[in-house]
Amino acid sequence: MANVKTNINKKGPSLSPAIIQWVVFGVVIVRILLTLLPSHKVDMGGYNYWSHYLAERGFQGFYESLHVVYAPFYMYLLLISGKIASFFAVSDLSHEFLIKFWAVLFDFIGGCLIYLIGKKNGKSKLGFWLGIFYILNPAIFINSSIWGQFDSLLATILLAVVYCFYIKRSILAIIFYTIAILTKPQSIFMFPLVFYLFFFQDIKQQKSNFNKKYWIKVFTGTIAVLTTYVLIVLPFFKPNPTSNGNPFLVVTDLFLWVPRLYFKYVGDYPYATANGFNLWTVLWGQTALDSGPFLGLTYIRWSKILLAGLWLYTLWALIKTKKDYFSWYYISYLLGFGFFMFCVRMHERYLVTALIFLVVCILWDSSLWLPTLILSMVILVNQSYMYELAKQDFYWLPKNDNLALFMASISLIILGYSFYYLFKYIQRKKLN
Repeated sequence: MANVKTNINKKGPSLSPAIIQWVVFGVVIVRILLTLLPSHKVDMGGYNYWSHYLAERGFQGFYESLHVVYAPFYMYLLLISGKIASFFAVSDLSHEFLIKFWAVLFDFIGGCLIYLIGKKNGKSKLGFWLGIFYILNPAIFINSSIWGQFDSLLATILLAVVYCFYIKRSILAIIFYTIAILTKPQSIFMFPLVFYLFFFQDIKQQKSNFNKKYWIKVFTGTIAVLTTYVLIVLPFFKPNPTSNGNPFLVVTDLFLWVPRLYFKYVGDYPYATANGFNLWTVLWGQTALDSGPFLGLTYIRWSKILLAGLWLYTLWALIKTKKDYFSWYYISYLLGFGFFMFCVRMHERYLVTALIFLVVCILWDSSLWLPTLILSMVILVNQSYMYELAKQDFYWLPKNDNLALFMASISLIILGYSFYYLFKYIQRKKLN
């Protein structure tokens, strides 16, 4: 395992503007062409309809009339796509392109963030090529450009969260995290890191840790989170009739609206794993009810135990590494990867959000190229396998699918190595 350098002052060799322009131009063309490929018909059919609905009828009644499993942030992007499609009277295929555009745009923003992180660490050239690698990674573009999903959009928002902590913009960081939660519920995997970095990483080791500046930050952050939530949710919100216009009940209902939405639809696929190649795949949990018995408990109880262990391990690592920027990105990766491997009801796409953090970590340690490439392959196979099967109207794998079992086993090996890597990194820091 290579030594990780967390403080880099030397500036790497720069690229000429002409090379940058031609490379970026080529990458844009490639991603545009990939975006013209057929989408996942079921998912895109839903997004297309939601987009038309929002453009024609607006916000009110949207969640009450349709089976919408996501919180409102992405719906605003679908609204814009629907308005453009309606104004120019474009075809359904063009409308699909407009829907895919947002996730593709966020892939490029993710690549830019990788470059900025590299630049801040004196590795502009490596940061640029890692950004290009990420944008052209098949595990990423199959999700956004081809499938038409937006997990990579979420990945970029979550990277922005850690980046904002990195540049000491903690209020902006938790605003982005609120947006992430209001995009997809699996953003919860980052909660231990966000909680620790916001509340504890700036506390000075003095007699009085909680000084005036700290409490101003906490107060401002709370207001920022609540304001962000209200601004995004309120246009879609319809008060419960039982509130009878009582302001307290209406406000309570507003802030419980998203949790209720998520808990309502999380039961759509109550399986130990829902086509995600993870731990439960190896343990024959594919399409097995997560409430079913497993080793004296149930799948879902074991999942909670493993996730609690993951969160405790990463919190311990954060405390041990203290203000170590590399560890922030690496722990973000491990939280995303571990969440996918241990949590029940995982779909084939949900590991996408972890990959961007592992790519960033290569800026500090080139030995992480190998797990990055292997994990990219696993994510690509998981998504492309289900994408191709969907063309044949086949949406659920059997428990004994050999490819799923093989790929899930590889993922377990990489996860085990990832835990070991972080432990050894902490041990090495102690010695230094």
